[in-house]
Amino acid sequence: MKQLWLTAKLDIVESLRARWFLIYTLVFGGIVALLFLFGLTESRVLGFIGLSRLLVTYIQLTMAILPIFVLITTVRSVAGDREAGVYEYLLSLPVSLAAWFWGKILGRYIVIFLPVFGAMEPVPVRTIVRPAICSIAGSVLMVSDKVDVYKDDLNLEGMKRSSPVLATVPGQTYDPGHQVDIWWLQEIDRPFDHWSVLSRIQWAKKREKEWKFDLKGVPPQEVKFVDLGLEADREYVVFEFWTQKLIGKCKNAFTAPAMDENNGMQVFAIREAREYPWVLSTTRHISQGGVSLLDEKWDKDSNILSGKSAVVGGDPYVVTVHLPAGFKLKAAGVGGEKVEITSQQETATVRIVPSATRTVEWKMTFAK
Repeated sequence: MKQLWLTAKLDIVESLRARWFLIYTLVFGGIVALLFLFGLTESRVLGFIGLSRLLVTYIQLTMAILPIFVLITTVRSVAGDREAGVYEYLLSLPVSLAAWFWGKILGRYIVIFLPVFGAMEPVPVRTIVRPAICSIAGSVLMVSDKVDVYKDDLNLEGMKRSSPVLATVPGQTYDPGHQVDIWWLQEIDRPFDHWSVLSRIQWAKKREKEWKFDLKGVPPQEVKFVDLGLEADREYVVFEFWTQKLIGKCKNAFTAPAMDENNGMQVFAIREAREYPWVLSTTRHISQGGVSLLDEKWDKDSNILSGKSAVVGGDPYVVTVHLPAGFKLKAAGVGGEKVEITSQQETATVRIVPSATRTVEWKMTFAK
């Protein structure tokens, strides 16, 4: 094992000294810089929003460039070592062929992927958590960081998705026995629907000798619907806002996924499962429809889901719909805007970039 690590270390040191590694690092750092520069953070790939759109675009570009670098650098390394007589020298030492081979692979893997992952800088968690907490608590929404922080559009994502503040009432907390309330429950009541929005907050912990706070991560946790005041004998569809992921159709309870140090909050929309397609979430606001969704209705004769939404000009707006077994999204129209449709196994998304701030009427046609 020691021989393997020494071989890997040798390959890493040689690569870091090579000119190709500097160029390679600049390429991937430059890709991210160009994405920010040309505003691709506002484009959509696979229905993701905010930082996720940037990362998905970055990953797609990486998939095209990475194999070329892997092939060229590996061939140069192997051929160079053979021509320089490095093989004869190393294998004359007490180094097994297996240790050299796997050490070479490990070193090459670290060198190749280090610039790729190093270029991915996550959105500061607190720029999301702080405004979101103010919004769900019905408090005053204010900027809590230095103004320079918000020159980066990614740091505005939390403010965008938390504004405006919705009315709330005292006692809307769901406390499973912790000293600090980490759950906050809101009920959204509209003439066309009634759903719950459950927020899970990861509170930072103070360092022992410094006035600084760190997120340590929290494990998965089961949430019982009866504890939220919901009917125990019904099925509910749960969707998480910040990751734009379907948790699933659940009965009795659902499991909130674990959070790490880069994820300070989860916001779950909990809607009663229906036998026909129905809106699960919208990206305008963390209430997932409480601000933007103005109307919604289902026509069983024509298999059409229609409604109205309040949208903001230039701000990508995504509507995620649950697809019960047998349903598929066939077509969609949103107030004359250009529409992008994506379908998964249990959900479908309809996305637009509004040309102006206004109320749009939308219609989705389904096949069964």
